Formats: sequence, C-alpha cells, structure tokens
Amino acid sequence: MVGGGVGRHQRLSSPWDLAVLSPTTLLVAMAGCHQLWAYFLKDTVLWKKAYASGVCAAVAGSGREENRNNSYPQRAGFAQPSGLTITADGQQIYVADSESSTIRAVSCDEGKVTAVVGGMVDPQNLFAFGDKDGCGLEVKLQHPLAVAWSEHKQLLYVCDSYNHKVKAVNTGSRHCSTVTLQGDSVTFNEPGGLCAIDNLLYVADTNNHCIKIINVDNYYVKVMPLTFKSGSQKETKELKPVKEVQVTLNTTGGVLELRLSVSVSSNIKPLPESPAVWNLALPEGWKETRSETGEQGLERRLTLAVPSGDLKQGWQLRLQCRLFYCHDNLCSAKVLSFLISVDYSDSAPSLAECDIEYLFSL
Repeated sequence: MVGGGVGRHQRLSSPWDLAVLSPTTLLVAMAGCHQLWAYFLKDTVLWKKAYASGVCAAVAGSGREENRNNSYPQRAGFAQPSGLTITADGQQIYVADSESSTIRAVSCDEGKVTAVVGGMVDPQNLFAFGDKDGCGLEVKLQHPLAVAWSEHKQLLYVCDSYNHKVKAVNTGSRHCSTVTLQGDSVTFNEPGGLCAIDNLLYVADTNNHCIKIINVDNYYVKVMPLTFKSGSQKETKELKPVKEVQVTLNTTGGVLELRLSVSVSSNIKPLPESPAVWNLALPEGWKETRSETGEQGLERRLTLAVPSGDLKQGWQLRLQCRLFYCHDNLCSAKVLSFLISVDYSDSAPSLAECDIEYLFSL
C-alpha cells in the first residue's frame, strides 16, 4: 500500500501507534501493511518528497514483511511495526518491530532505517526471537510491542511482550538489558504500552489488567491506583439542552408523536459513512410503538404510548443525537440534547404532536 488519499478517503490497515514527528506531521505505525505512514496536517516536505495537507501516505517500508534496513526509507522493510517513540531532540524515531523481534531506528532528517537491537543479518529471517541481553544482533527479543524514550535517563525502554519484561537500550552502544525491578508488583504479563515522563515510566501491563509506574531512578515499581466514583450520583455532567419544548396530555394517558429534524449550516458536512445516532431513555411504563429514521439519521420520528398520570405528575424526556461531521478538514462528533417536558391535564387531548427543528452551526 502507498496511500496518498485525503482524510477519510484513505483506508488504513491496523494502525497500532502514533507519534508526533513535527507540528505538521503525525507518524503512524501501520502494522497491517508493515510500513510507517504519516498524516500531514499542512503541506509538507518529508524525506525529499512533497505531501499536500490532509494526505495520509506510506513514508517508510516497502510493504514486504521483512527486517530490512536501508538508507532509502521506501526500500526498507518492517514486520508489523507496533510501537513508536521520538527522541526529545527530534533526531531519531525508534520502532518496535514486533514480528521481526527487533528495535529499529529511523533518522528524522533523512528517513534512513537502521538496526538497533535484535534480529539477524538475513532480512527475511523473522524467527530470530528469544530472551537474551547483549549488544546489537546478540540481543534476542520476542514480539516487542512498545518503546518509549526517556530523556531523563537517556535510554530507550522496550515492552518485550512475550518475554513479560521491560528492557532498557543504550542506543549509543546498542546494549540491551532486562530492567531489574523492586517492589511487590515486579511481574508483568505481556506488557504492551509505555510512556516516559520525567523519571517515571508508565507501563500498560496488559494481561494483569493494570497500569504500573516505574521510578527509573531506583526501578521501584507500583500499581497505579485507579478509582472511580460509585453510587447513585451522576458521574458525568448532564448536557445542557439545545432546545426545550413542553407538551400536555390527558390524565388518562395517550400517544405522543415526536418528529425531530436536525440540519447543519453550509460550512459543515455530515459524514455519509457515519449517520447520526439517537438515544432516548424512556420512563417506566412508557412504550415505543414506532421509530423511523431519515436520511443520514438527521430526522427521527417516534410514536410513544404514554401511561395515565395525575395533575401533579410530570415527565422529562431527554433525547440525544450524536452527530458526526467535518469542518475545515477536521472531523468530529457532537452530542445534541433535547428536553421534552410532558404534563397532564384533564382537558388535554390524548394525542399530542411535537415537532422539533434545530440548526447546528459552528
């Protein structure tokens, strides 16, 4: 695959990691086609090739699954690149190339791809895996999934997933060693993610279902506490309605017809592949007897059977529409909330019709 499409017109193939290469370029580890891709936020020249704003394209790797290094990035070969990190000085990209069990380096200036640790001389040998510390080709890894550059330690840390270890690489000497940890949580189970911030290393310990924090000054490790509020209180702020309406039904109950229509301003384009999604939580005793959705999901018609009630009783229905749209080459989602207040009256009809129209604009 070479890519070159703009925005959502370009299909991807198992993107596994991202790294910000520059203010104009987002780097993608495209594991499915064994390449590094980039998404360009502005017109950019990268590695002697010009790319237009909004383009997503392959920038390194031939697409052949192999462990091939080359001064020309498009002639190099990767095997399911899974993790990316960039040094603080912006000079090197490091890649966890999982199926070749290697760590590779890519020059930010030229795109030159070189070996760091792991693998064998034969670029088609993808079975040079194991668990061995050492230098360069002596090193054996097994399915490394993530890398993180520690500016604090001037070391590259690696999640060696199938060996259930975190390893440290001196990129100058190309020496790799298993990190000896202290504490009560030193055992990993297929660690798959890394993030280095100052003297701390955050590890996604995948099959232990937790995040661990390693202090790289003393290599003491602890489990990151994750606490979530519980109880009857709402855990998220309720959306402010974009429109409120009120209807009245007879105390004997009846039928409520809802017709909703959302339109967008001329500078907004709804995503054709992602129609709007509507959500309504009905009170106890209410029933939805008919539901219709119009083109792009922007129109919704509901027929609701409403139970009887007394004059003091009332209901509030919150209907939400999640709209997917693009604006100025950026795509996003917006949740629109509509509040429908339902009251009872002895003199009201048993059929109430409610039409709601709303124009979404930025």
